[in-house]
Amino acid sequence: MRLALLFRDLGHGKVKISFRSAGNVDANALAKQFGGGGHAKASGALVAGTLAEVQAQVIAAAKVHLTAAGPR
Repeated sequence: MRLALLFRDLGHGKVKISFRSAGNVDANALAKQFGGGGHAKASGALVAGTLAEVQAQVIAAAKVHLTAAGPR
């Protein structure tokens, strides 16, 4: 089970996030929590806020999401 997150600060209070996953982790379900979407293994979202704020929110949600996905 793997999840990769790529954060890109676009400026003007917008952060683009790319979600990539392997195993039984659904990247799309996590991206939807932030108004994004895509596929189970590759998704994305555009979130308002500073890079630090968005990273903190998404990483916290990802930890919960990975716990719910099951054992490693």
